[in-house]
Amino acid sequence: MTQSNLVVVTSNCVTAGIATAIQLMCPGLRVVPLTIAELDNTNAVQHALGVAQVWITAFRPELAQDGVIQAKNPSLKVCRIPPISFSAFHPDICYARNRHNNELIEPHYNSRIVVWAFNQGLSVEQTIPLFAPQVMAGIGYLNRWDAEVAQLQRQFDRSDLKADFAVFYQRLRRMGCFMYSINHPKVELIVHLARIIARRLGLACIDDKADVLFSDVLDNINWPVYPPVASSLGLPNGSYVFKLGERTIAPSLHSFVRHSFTHYQKLGLSPGDIKFEHPEPKGFTETLCQAIGI
Repeated sequence: MTQSNLVVVTSNCVTAGIATAIQLMCPGLRVVPLTIAELDNTNAVQHALGVAQVWITAFRPELAQDGVIQAKNPSLKVCRIPPISFSAFHPDICYARNRHNNELIEPHYNSRIVVWAFNQGLSVEQTIPLFAPQVMAGIGYLNRWDAEVAQLQRQFDRSDLKADFAVFYQRLRRMGCFMYSINHPKVELIVHLARIIARRLGLACIDDKADVLFSDVLDNINWPVYPPVASSLGLPNGSYVFKLGERTIAPSLHSFVRHSFTHYQKLGLSPGDIKFEHPEPKGFTETLCQAIGI
């Protein structure tokens, strides 16, 4: 690299992973993450981008046009990359808010079916049948693949990796389930994306065939692929074992529903107190009401 060996990376949850992967692939560089939160800190942005050769970013690339940055570093190269999200494996994950104070419920991942059942005042036993294959089919959980692929391609089309989508997607098809959740990809995907970025930028990397391994910080929560969803996608490993934290495992659907209801109650929530962050899928409420006979 001619000016500086500093590469700055900004994305969503994969920021640290992409930075780590590129650092391991390109040991002659200095690769550092710049988080989304730090993008609101003008001093942090000017400090990082004022001396970098490359900014790899999924968000707010226009910040590179800041007058101070342009004066200090007019040759800064910006590479726009796609943010990675994909919900076909985990269509039930949702964000939810306390209806009274509008605060996001933490932890942020919730089951949309469980939230709906809690709001209806259902018991754990009444909630379990809502996970039946015919119910999931009725609420659109079993046919999300094509829409999610199209959404992912649109993200690539808006980035500087538009020409690389076919290669990216071809590899994904061989990975099985490549996501821990709707926005936490597994290491293999992160490494694959990092290789594409490095090639696109012409970075000096080690042998392409060399393994790139690092500790996966995104596996703290690992949402299962429900058996009906796994079956619809041709995956052999559907389950209802939920990893909800480093030391929190719900080993069955019954235990997960009970854990969720108890958590909402500990937060002081009652039936009707939770609202979804995003709109319900078409036919969601009607299908669930039919399933419980109301």
